[in-house]
Amino acid sequence: MAQYAHLDRIIADAINLGPARVAVAYPCSVSSHRLGLVTPILVGPRSRIGQIAREKDIDLGHMEFRESALLPDRRMP
Repeated sequence: MAQYAHLDRIIADAINLGPARVAVAYPCSVSSHRLGLVTPILVGPRSRIGQIAREKDIDLGHMEFRESALLPDRRMP
């Protein structure tokens, strides 16, 4: 992200503070977790989240979950 050096400094500072514990409802991205910025609590239908994780080869063994009902698939505009 050399184009946004100020953001690199902010991210570096955040990494030095350690991960924040946050709820992630219907997770679509794992970039914050990979950077070590957050310790996610995944909220949503565990079966669907697990399916997506397997497709993306992501290990959820160490993740904390809060189960929720499976909603009908709704396409984003």
